[in-house]
Amino acid sequence: MTGDPLILYIPGLKPKPEPFLHRRQLFRCLLEGVRRLDPKIAAQMEGKDDCFEIVAWTYDFYGTHRDIGLDQEDINDVLTRFAASDAEKAIASSWKRQFLRWLFRSADFLPFTIPKLATEELEVHLRDLNRYAKNRQGGADAAREKLQISLRQAASQGRKVLLLAHSMG
Repeated sequence: MTGDPLILYIPGLKPKPEPFLHRRQLFRCLLEGVRRLDPKIAAQMEGKDDCFEIVAWTYDFYGTHRDIGLDQEDINDVLTRFAASDAEKAIASSWKRQFLRWLFRSADFLPFTIPKLATEELEVHLRDLNRYAKNRQGGADAAREKLQISLRQAASQGRKVLLLAHSMG
């Protein structure tokens, strides 16, 4: 007999909230998105608390958790809206945003330009990405091990897995 399917989520770089709090908010968002597409499936998921798990690796990498309170207002806003505002659409499609997107994409082909284009936030991200990619202090190995444990457990229970990852997850 096989177990129920599992949605396994791997977050990307930067500190994340404590796993219990992070999972609760992500699951709220996931359920609302599914509810908008298929209320029947969302109702089935709602009754199965173990259908969604997080591979919480960022605390081991950064040694800190992000305060979930910093995101709570935005999370609640996303859950109550059904579309981007006109102002958000204007920002996303502005010539400045389009130009920056083109500029950063061109850096893939001209990597020597990255130090000249990088913002402070991008420099921090690139530093963390480099640390992960070079497995400094075993951070990448530890993250992969957490994922392997979750996958082995799901396999031993005969569960199908939908693997979701964000950014470097």
